[in-house]
Order: sequence, then C-alpha cells, then structure tokens
Amino acid sequence: MWRNPRFYRRPPPTRALDHEFHEPQVFRGGARVCASQWSRPFATLTFDREVAQLAPRNHCYWNRWAKPSPVWILRSEVDLVVRTHGTAITRGVMFAGDPDIYAGVIFLTGDRPALLDALAAAGWPVEPDP
Repeated sequence: MWRNPRFYRRPPPTRALDHEFHEPQVFRGGARVCASQWSRPFATLTFDREVAQLAPRNHCYWNRWAKPSPVWILRSEVDLVVRTHGTAITRGVMFAGDPDIYAGVIFLTGDRPALLDALAAAGWPVEPDP
C-alpha cells in the first residue's frame, strides 16, 4: 500500500552492498529520506539495471558531523518509479513497491524528464506520462 511520503517516517533499510555499477547513470540533485532533507545539489542518484544508490554528497549544512548513510534501492523491490509533484525546483521521483520500504525516499531533480528516460532505458518501471 502506497503512503504519502510527507508523513512517512520509517527509515529505509540500511544495506552495505558490494555492488559494482555496470554502465552507471549519475544524476545530481536533492534528496528526502524520511524526516531528513538535503537541498539540491547535495545528493547523487547512481543506478544501473539492478541497483540504485541515493547518497548525500556531503555533510548536512546544519551539522557538519552528520552524514547519513546511502540508501541502496534494489530493482527487484521496486514496482514503479512515480513522479512527485511540487514547484519547478522540487520535482522528483519516488521508488514505490510492496512492501513500501522506500516510501519516504525521494530524489529531487531539476531535469525529471531526463531522469525518467534514463531510468526507463535502464529497465526500471517508470510511471507513464499523465
């Protein structure tokens, strides 16, 4: 069951994957992971056909010692990559699945169409255009 990520505070599972990316795509932008948010361009989304990694690029600006762990997203656990709506600056994507372990994970980007095209080309299930 999909839940609104704005109110969803359970953190995603922490994993330490030893994954070597094959033909990776890299996008820079912002990230929202449960209650923590990094503004653009403080996070990177790196993905290939099997795995995506959402990682903060540096420490949080309000606490220089706080650097969250990257979120590893397995393609096998994602049913659909959905659009999140907001202003022109805060448009992004969310990885939806069952169970909804990534419901609080949002990647914000200024070029969402290019990101969705790259995800679709890599074999990720992307929500069709409205």
